[in-house]
Amino acid sequence: MNHNLKIYYCEKSTEKISQHSLAYFLLEDMLRRNYSCQEYPGLHLERPEYGRTKLGKPYLKDYPQIHFNISHCPVCVACIIGPEPVGVDVERRFPWKDSLAKRVCHPRELELLGRMEDPLERQAWLNRIWSRKESYLKYKGTGLRQDLRKLCVTGPEAVSREECQFLELQTDRFTLTACGRSRSIMEVEKIDFL
Repeated sequence: MNHNLKIYYCEKSTEKISQHSLAYFLLEDMLRRNYSCQEYPGLHLERPEYGRTKLGKPYLKDYPQIHFNISHCPVCVACIIGPEPVGVDVERRFPWKDSLAKRVCHPRELELLGRMEDPLERQAWLNRIWSRKESYLKYKGTGLRQDLRKLCVTGPEAVSREECQFLELQTDRFTLTACGRSRSIMEVEKIDFL
């Protein structure tokens, strides 16, 4: 079995299928590509059975050792799978808002943003900070259940690099961030279904 973390994403290009359905379709395609019935006898690749932890993180009922996470926004869906806890977030790019920055940023992150003279750079970083926080909390299995201002994901006060790492992809349409253990190798692949 490959122990790398795999991140697949698909830019949504149709209204014929819901984002949620497309995200699970992407997950099931990833399972078929990366896990065999020889390694996991009885793995139902067409219709795996899902469960949720007490805090809402989804898992494969019969194969809890296969970790996954999904995310979707109006322009993209993303999924990550691997043999250890993972988190992923994809967000449509949003404009700069002082009120949002003050509501979600750690004081050190606000300092970083305040030093940026270019408004487009500041906007891109606010998107990255938000997506890092959401992917990290999904990696931890808690979801957005804490004061985001107490969580730092940039600079020397950031979440321990020995605990986890982030992989980011930012376009003019979306920000995608994956979070996994620090020793993991992350591979990203764009999938075109439609």
